[in-house]
Amino acid sequence: MLVEWLDIQSACSLLQRSYRSVVRYVQMGKLQARKVPNPNGGRGGFRYQILLTSLPPEAQQRYWQIVRESRQVEEARPKRGRPRKVREVEAQEEEAQANALYQEAPDWKKEVADERLYVVQATMQLGRKELGQWLAAQGCSYSVGTVYRWRAAYLQSGKNGLLPGWGEKAGNSILPDDVYSVFREVYCAQGQVSTQAAYLAAIGYLKEHYQVGKLPSVQTFLHRLRREENESTIYFLRHGQAAWNRKYGQAIRRDYSKLRCGECVFSDHMQLDLLVSLPDGSTCRPWLTAWSDFKSRKILGWDLHAAAPNSDHIFSSFRAMVANYGLPRAIYIDNGKDYRCRDFAGGRTKVLVDEKKTSTLMHDLGVEVHYALPYNAQSKNIERRFRDFHNYFERFLVGYTGSTIPQRPEALKAQIKGGKLLALKELEGLVNEFITQVLNKLPFGRGAIFANHCPDELWQAENPVLRRASAASLALFCQRSTRLVKVGRNGVKDPDLGLTYWAEEFTGLKGRQVYLRRDLKDYATAWVYSAKDELLCQAQLVDAIHPLAEDERSRQALKEATARKRREEKALRKRQSQQLLDSPEKQRLLKLGVAALNEARGWQEAPPSTVIQIQPTPLDEKARQMRELREATNDQPIFPFTLPPKRLPSRVSPLSGRLSNTSTTATPSKPSWGLAY
Repeated sequence: MLVEWLDIQSACSLLQRSYRSVVRYVQMGKLQARKVPNPNGGRGGFRYQILLTSLPPEAQQRYWQIVRESRQVEEARPKRGRPRKVREVEAQEEEAQANALYQEAPDWKKEVADERLYVVQATMQLGRKELGQWLAAQGCSYSVGTVYRWRAAYLQSGKNGLLPGWGEKAGNSILPDDVYSVFREVYCAQGQVSTQAAYLAAIGYLKEHYQVGKLPSVQTFLHRLRREENESTIYFLRHGQAAWNRKYGQAIRRDYSKLRCGECVFSDHMQLDLLVSLPDGSTCRPWLTAWSDFKSRKILGWDLHAAAPNSDHIFSSFRAMVANYGLPRAIYIDNGKDYRCRDFAGGRTKVLVDEKKTSTLMHDLGVEVHYALPYNAQSKNIERRFRDFHNYFERFLVGYTGSTIPQRPEALKAQIKGGKLLALKELEGLVNEFITQVLNKLPFGRGAIFANHCPDELWQAENPVLRRASAASLALFCQRSTRLVKVGRNGVKDPDLGLTYWAEEFTGLKGRQVYLRRDLKDYATAWVYSAKDELLCQAQLVDAIHPLAEDERSRQALKEATARKRREEKALRKRQSQQLLDSPEKQRLLKLGVAALNEARGWQEAPPSTVIQIQPTPLDEKARQMRELREATNDQPIFPFTLPPKRLPSRVSPLSGRLSNTSTTATPSKPSWGLAY
């Protein structure tokens, strides 16, 4: 009986199993095999040959079927040798058929296949050890096993076997669409859910709706997600627009050559990462409201304050900028009414600004108003100055809190307990010195547009023309110091500070509701506005006078107060002398006014009524009874009686009224018993 031994590749084809599976069957004893030397030196220097009879019956049948078909093909060939040209044509056709996929492949695949073909042809006769040395000498990154696989593929399929299979399975996924949708929906949410949590949710949906054996891995979901969605889209869905804009948003390039220093300025707020002590003993993190030049990035005006930022701080810092550097042509502020502070030190505070009022004030000063994009720090380069302020100033001071809790210094608690924090007034002096002497003189980095130049240098190089504003115009940007108060007899009194202000115009404004605006650094002058934000006048601070006016200052103040009072009285007398109507004329006009008012109401006085209606009362009945009684007695009383004589005063005669020493007795009069009609 003929014993047939098959190489392991043929056994794999007949069994329809992988090479590793067939080797495992041999090692387990399921297949009978023998070891023979390997001419290429690979796989330990030997290779397996499988005994045909140890294969399953269906595999043996498949083998003999292939043998019979090959014999039939061989027998069908003519016995005589074919011509040489025919054989060459057939060889070319076979080669073209073997390389058909190679010819249709794209150029990048052909380049990879040609590189592999060079390696295979150059190392076809080398063993495993020599192949490794050759690859190392050539500096190739391929392994020996990879080259052996290329050899087998080339011997089996020619150049077609050397084509890379990259991307052939692109678009194919073992994940059902609905299961993948669950993973994508959970993972691509702004809660930044972890990959494992989204995977578990998708697996739970998969087990509920499908019968599966082996679960897909986490990488299977991530591979499909990254294939269908780009990195930018995934980041936007997970982190939101603001974070996406900082990392992937397009930066708008600006042409600074068309802009001069001082033409456009930015404004924003920043809460310092510093704790300071207030006069009442409490602590706070102060705010800084600043204005920065667009081109030079020079800080032009600023205001350090403990309270949360509002429009008063914006106007106060703007006033300081205009007083020193003039009016700009345009300003950039945060987006309209929602003027928000940037989160440089933790937390945001909403600042309500009247957009219409702000635009009106700027329009009156000839300044254009532009509103920056919301949540976009790139649109305002003042944010970079705030970063420098944080790095070069805040980190050096006592009371530094850090931008986040992990960055908070451990010594902060001891500094607070030991009372070592800076006072707000002390910090204000340090801020002023730092901005003028350090920040505005700090050169920009190499990556900046104006590298190796400082803000003061750029500002001085262009020497911009300052557009000055009058003191009355700048008063619009003074901080509102009081709530609405009435103009009293002595002027306007600040209810918070107890200061009194007086102006000559108060003579005609007493009793009117007004409020004050003043510079926090100059309390001597205040600007008085009506409740409708109309400028009324400028008032001066009035000091209290010593009761005895002992010193020269008190006497001068008393003299000025007396003069103010006389001027007010004179103005009132002048207005009194201007009255043109006398009293009768006023009464006549008053009567006409009452008549006009009633006529406007549609009422007119009617003539008196002639209908008289007598209202009966209980007295009418008693009067009737007494009238009947008098008629029954002929006007005689029922119970007559005599009145006692009336004693007249002495010296007075009842008849003549003359003095008399005699006394007379009055005649009794007839009593009245009823009412006479």
